[in-house]
Amino acid sequence: MLALTRLSMPYARRRSSVASVVTLMSMQVFVQYVKPVQTGYPQDSDSRLLAAAAKHTSGQAAMSNYLRESTTLFTYKDPVSPHLAAVAEQRVVHDDVIVSSVKQQLQRFTAELQRLGPSSKGLTLVETAGGVASPGPSGTLQVRCSVGSVVCLGPSRCGMIGWLIGSLWCMHFVAASLP
Repeated sequence: MLALTRLSMPYARRRSSVASVVTLMSMQVFVQYVKPVQTGYPQDSDSRLLAAAAKHTSGQAAMSNYLRESTTLFTYKDPVSPHLAAVAEQRVVHDDVIVSSVKQQLQRFTAELQRLGPSSKGLTLVETAGGVASPGPSGTLQVRCSVGSVVCLGPSRCGMIGWLIGSLWCMHFVAASLP
């Protein structure tokens, strides 16, 4: 199983997340979607929106079974950067708690795939709140909380190649400084 960390852009993230999940489901790959931190909740819920859109887009009941879970781990009401929302709501979630929670989700999904049988393929899509250099609730860059292989997805709009290259460089240099 591969854990795919989706480091998103605000405008394109939902469309590309839904497209990624629907494509994987059409390839008979079991998908788990995890949003570690969501701000603007409950009005804005990427996991709820993704689950509804994937179910609607897939069109086939059998295919919709491939989305095994779509969940949000930590939520804040204010629709602002997680580090600002955490301070405003006096609920700072530390990086180690976020990483541990994501790892628990990955372990549970891995166990589920093993129960489904040796031919079961699965992928976890972990979507951050903002881009790679966006701060999490503790103020640390979210890229420092990566827990697996990272694939960076971005829109094809003009100017996005520069954003994508900058994100990849940020991930490369931050990951090089991790113990």
